[in-house]
Amino acid sequence: MLEESESLRMQRDDEKGRCHAESSRQVHRRVQARDLLRQGAGVAARYRLMLAERAEFPVKLMARVLEVSRSGFYSWLSRISSMSA
Repeated sequence: MLEESESLRMQRDDEKGRCHAESSRQVHRRVQARDLLRQGAGVAARYRLMLAERAEFPVKLMARVLEVSRSGFYSWLSRISSMSA
């Protein structure tokens, strides 16, 4: 019984650690996006952030939050893809 409760406690602590790590990543992303907007970062910097985060967030949402156009992002993406080919 004691071993079982110890195992459950370790599992719970592990889950808390993962939740904390996840929330830290989310906070870091928000700070990054806020800093981009605050500093008047160029469009290319915003597109680079969108490229890095598009597996996690919809492009439509990021474009709205970062105040850029989706079509501009996809155009930029095709240009950088053709440059590296």
